[in-house]
Amino acid sequence: MQENINQKNPIKIVLSFIPIILVVIFALQNSNNTIVKVFFWEINAPLVILFLLCFTIGLLFGLMAFFSSYKDAKRKNKIIEQLQQKIDSLENKSI
Repeated sequence: MQENINQKNPIKIVLSFIPIILVVIFALQNSNNTIVKVFFWEINAPLVILFLLCFTIGLLFGLMAFFSSYKDAKRKNKIIEQLQQKIDSLENKSI
């Protein structure tokens, strides 16, 4: 039984390599240099680096928005639980 837990399914291993292969193909097809002008600066970088940089920045902003709303929801749930406990205690006193 313990051996089955430690062994990975060969299909999962093959499927886990598919995104890696796709990223490598993407990088090879977009390796030509591109000039990006931002205000007074001029950046010359491979297109794949610019794509990955934009993706990473977008991912970071998305994570920040998610964690901000998650933290707010967690705080609201805590307040709801406290109010529910107060309601329950007041209902028990009146009975």
